[in-house]
Amino acid sequence: MESIPEMMFAAGEEPVGLRVLTYQSSRAIKRIVNALEEEEKGVILESSFGKIIEIADKPAFSGRFARYLMSRQMKIKKKHEAWFRFAGHPIRFSLREFAIVTGLPCGKFPPKSKTKLKETITEKPYWPALFGKVEVVTVSSVIKMLRRKTVTERETRIKFACLALLSSVLMPTNLNMKISREYAEAIEDLGEFFAYPWGRVAFEMLMGSIKERDEITLSQNTIAVKGFALALQLVMVEAVPSLTEVVQETCSSSESDSADDVEDGAEKSSKKQTLSPAHARSIDKKPEVYVKSIIDQDPERLVDESTLTWSDDEEDEQVDNVLKLIEQNHKFCGSMFKGGATKADVEKMRAGAKARGKEKKTRKQPVTSITVEPDNNASNLFDKIKPELLRIDGNVSSTMTAVKDVNTGLGLLHGSIVGQVEVWLGKFKEECSGLVAEAVKQVVEAVNNNANRGAGTPIMKVNQEGGRSAEDEFYDTTIRNVIGNINKYATPPRVTIQNQGVNATDAEPNDVIRSHGNLETTTEGIALSATSHTHNRKGGVNENVMQCENRGDHDESGKNILGPDLNVSHVEDDDNSDENFICRKSKRQKAFPSSLLADYHCGPEIQGRGRQAPTYLFVRPGVAESIRKYEKLQEKLESSIVINVGGCSVSEKDLIDIAERTRPLTAKAVDILSRIVRVLQQETPAIEGQKKSVFFDTKFMASLSRNYSKFGKSKSKDTHVFPKGVMEFLGSFKDSIRNIKRFYLPFNFDRKHWVGICVDCETWTIYVLDCNTAIKSVKEIVKELTPLAEAFPYLLIQAGGVSIEGDVVPMIIERVKGVAQNTLIGDSAVTAVVLMWNHCLGGLESCRSVNAGQVAIEAKAAAVMAYELNEEL
Repeated sequence: MESIPEMMFAAGEEPVGLRVLTYQSSRAIKRIVNALEEEEKGVILESSFGKIIEIADKPAFSGRFARYLMSRQMKIKKKHEAWFRFAGHPIRFSLREFAIVTGLPCGKFPPKSKTKLKETITEKPYWPALFGKVEVVTVSSVIKMLRRKTVTERETRIKFACLALLSSVLMPTNLNMKISREYAEAIEDLGEFFAYPWGRVAFEMLMGSIKERDEITLSQNTIAVKGFALALQLVMVEAVPSLTEVVQETCSSSESDSADDVEDGAEKSSKKQTLSPAHARSIDKKPEVYVKSIIDQDPERLVDESTLTWSDDEEDEQVDNVLKLIEQNHKFCGSMFKGGATKADVEKMRAGAKARGKEKKTRKQPVTSITVEPDNNASNLFDKIKPELLRIDGNVSSTMTAVKDVNTGLGLLHGSIVGQVEVWLGKFKEECSGLVAEAVKQVVEAVNNNANRGAGTPIMKVNQEGGRSAEDEFYDTTIRNVIGNINKYATPPRVTIQNQGVNATDAEPNDVIRSHGNLETTTEGIALSATSHTHNRKGGVNENVMQCENRGDHDESGKNILGPDLNVSHVEDDDNSDENFICRKSKRQKAFPSSLLADYHCGPEIQGRGRQAPTYLFVRPGVAESIRKYEKLQEKLESSIVINVGGCSVSEKDLIDIAERTRPLTAKAVDILSRIVRVLQQETPAIEGQKKSVFFDTKFMASLSRNYSKFGKSKSKDTHVFPKGVMEFLGSFKDSIRNIKRFYLPFNFDRKHWVGICVDCETWTIYVLDCNTAIKSVKEIVKELTPLAEAFPYLLIQAGGVSIEGDVVPMIIERVKGVAQNTLIGDSAVTAVVLMWNHCLGGLESCRSVNAGQVAIEAKAAAVMAYELNEEL
């Protein structure tokens, strides 16, 4: 077989970059068309620009797909052609293909060539007739004039629209899209303007940007391309129709996000469709795919191919061989395309380029020799350097003097510091000695008093006249307080103790101990604290203490003795401890005080009574089943897959990122989780009469933040009209928006940390559910969420969700305390989604117990659930 062109990169060695960046804006096509009247739109549709208007309804430009395609170029000699390998077939991109997909005139230049256009500017300028004395006119200002009908003359409005299409779609060169004076001079006669070969001009700009890329520049992560790069994607769609079988909603665009788009107020559509790079990769690997190497002409807009030639193009025998094979209907395969640079070759090229660059920098100028008389060399040299030596000597002397002064100052400062520290240490020593002496004195006095009473059991006499001594009252009060505190912190609320006949909450703390006669106590026993761990003891500490109080032995003299039975182990061994037991009746509330549990966290292994168990979100029906399904899913993820989750294209890479969490999740991955949550929320039965909650994805906050600059500059915020891109999020709830209590949305700080946001319309507060409070301070969070706090109330008013009398105040921003912390950076996204779900169902209490172990299981279960929305495992 005759030879065909080699590949630029060897098969399997293609660079894996991010995307191709282009300055064009297919979004601008719709903005321009929407600003025109129907008659004006009809004139353009019937002209040579008509097919450009129709492109607005096709999938938008995908920078990732273009990046994938450009790394699969074939090396050819022709300057005005490019060949690509896709699905084992060659595909041509030339002026003919460009003319077919755009419908623009691409023939020879007329007698008034491109250089002649510049000459007419000095002969008879047409710019003032269009824009007056304005020197610089942006595309956004032209669209505003069309939309606001600042210009009413029909032909002028058509000219404005065509100039905007040229500068923002066909031939953009930077993000600041401005109307070119050169194009304005050419539009004086509208008929000549439509006949001019603008397609050839646009193709030259695009092809020049493609051809200037070599192996080194194509190995970069991002590549900027000038001109109408969307034409390359349009040709590929015509050549491989199966590329459009799967389209996805764009989570980020590679087209120009210039200031013009935001200033104009027309937000990006939240449902913009584009090709799926993952689907394209899977098609490229398939052995049997329908591919048209040279696309057919459009029967409605035929192109005269005889005019699509180049006088300066080179002959390429290998390209001619490919054309012969295509005419013979040869069956191509991937093994036919050989050659190409490997990654090692690219590194060598890059090293060679660096070396050449350094060589240019270090290239020295030739040294001119100067003849000097040998007799006066020494004296001339000394005369020249003598002033410099004197200056250096003076500087050294002054420096030494300054150093001595500094040294003296440091010595004085050192002595002052040492003296002051010695004074402080002396005072501290005296204070400590006095406190220790006083404490020892008190202990000795207490021991002496106890020895004077005797070594036996202390007996406290009761006043025979019916009165109580001061010591009796003191000890009784102390014992009641201790028992009451133990009951308060050790008795679970609403729990019946098994060894008692009635509920423990019925006992009265004042009735625990009633002394009749002499009260005799022993020195043995145990001390119980309110913080002691009692959950492993049978019956609990409170039960044991109450039993000991009520079953104390009474001797004939009426003494109530609290003996060693207070020990827990003794009570557990006593089988008859519950006989003739009478519970005390109490009005004390057996509940944990809020101040004790507000911010206290024991750890995931301890489940306190005051905390609710976390609610699993993605784990259905159980943990073991989810783990089993994930192990089965891992086998499927070894091959390339593309599924649809709520309208978003999901590849195997997205599922692996969610499950493994080796890095912070992207906005697309979080959107996938949000859509799964919405599916689960629809399956959860709603409670009649109860307001519901709504979960948004990341696009809502992004759209609101982009519009905030214009909202902030608005003098009357009540009359500010939010763009459609923002209102679409609340449009589906227009009839029931008053029944929504909370809006939940994920938010990202610095592209590395995710938090959950709860906008509560009843409390007028924005709650921040943050699983790692060490990353952002409250002040930084308030600054980031100010757009939401100020703009959301007006957004609700416009959507009909609330009516406010008087001034509209911003919402309060509050970071919720007590949320379970998880410092793993990769876990923040899944943790934020799980926290929002728990907060929606159980409030803050459910958020306290969400731990890293649960998040790891939830992440794997989320990947399983995303896959099972399309196919059961």
